[in-house]
Amino acid sequence: MTTDRFARDVDQAVNEVRSALRGLVNALPGPPRSAKDLGRRLGLKDKLSWQIWRSAWDEEAYSVLSHLPGRTAIRKVLSASRAREFDEQADRAEAALRVLEKTARTHAGSMGDLLMMIRPRDTAARASVEEEYRKLAYAGNSHIQGVQSRCQLSVHMVQLGPSSAELAIIGGRVHMRRLNPKITAILGGRSFRHDHGERFEPRSCESIDGSSPLESGGVPLLKEFSDAPEEALHTALVNGICQYRLGPGSRGETAARTYLFGEVLRQTGPLTAIGDEREASMHAGVPNPCETLLLDVVLRRDQFPDPRPRAGVFTETGGIIRSVDQKAESARLPVEVSVEFLGRPDREGNCRAYPDHSRLMRHVFSKLEWDLDLFDLYRVRLAYPPLMSDVAMTIQLPEA
Repeated sequence: MTTDRFARDVDQAVNEVRSALRGLVNALPGPPRSAKDLGRRLGLKDKLSWQIWRSAWDEEAYSVLSHLPGRTAIRKVLSASRAREFDEQADRAEAALRVLEKTARTHAGSMGDLLMMIRPRDTAARASVEEEYRKLAYAGNSHIQGVQSRCQLSVHMVQLGPSSAELAIIGGRVHMRRLNPKITAILGGRSFRHDHGERFEPRSCESIDGSSPLESGGVPLLKEFSDAPEEALHTALVNGICQYRLGPGSRGETAARTYLFGEVLRQTGPLTAIGDEREASMHAGVPNPCETLLLDVVLRRDQFPDPRPRAGVFTETGGIIRSVDQKAESARLPVEVSVEFLGRPDREGNCRAYPDHSRLMRHVFSKLEWDLDLFDLYRVRLAYPPLMSDVAMTIQLPEA
């Protein structure tokens, strides 16, 4: 028996609504064997009869509530039942619905908010519901921030040397469009930290294309994969993070642009398991709205034979924490993500969000003079990532 008053009250109210609606359906001559049959008996439209049928026969509270018709539609059902002299069943259903509405006001304020407080048990259904809410947030945040992107791309590539690791980082926005011509948009940035969170500057940080000297504060634009900017890109140092920004300009679909950046860090020090430090995490923060986030980690398979990647989504805490598991549970968001294994980086990376991924990988590997055949691609794909969240993938480090 649950001691959670919210769960207890909601379960009781939903069970009574379900039972009352079943009683109403079963009292009809026949009784009806389908939603269409129910509609014919009561003279209801297909959608309304289907909603009543699902609310009466679905076992899960979320499904009952999500299919329950609104007050006006329910009145039509009850009136049709009373017109056929099923007053007792209609009265019971009406009383049960009043209790449910009272329960919703008590615990949530409204039926709509009550639905947000309940999650489906089925994993696929839960993921679908979460995505719908994130999509609503995406629309609202796009309006507020005045900018949105089809895709935010974040690629982390790792190769180990004899005494130090090489890291290549590609990131940016695909098909970014302004909704407000006056805004300044954050397109990417760079900040380097030790595993314990302290910032550091690598001994060598270079643009992959050599398009801009990073030591002078330049922007490492990948020109072949970026649209010629209408306005000059510029950098801004905010809380120790060098941000790549795009100033005000044209708005709308016809002014949509893609901006990707690439840099390689050399002589970063060892990246192997030492003592208790046996994992590392790659992160993608979400500073502005996007339809899809792609967090890619590219590892040399002979150097990372058992990476065991896993992922999580967290509120942004301002610090890089080495492992997904080391993030406080209070910071974890109820967003379900998984890691896909895609094999060789230039073969299976293309997707609707960014269809030029394979060509990008071939270009970057050529510039780095790395061998594509030696590497594997792991991906976290998240639709409508929460604004100001931190999406992280943690991998097992190889032994020293």
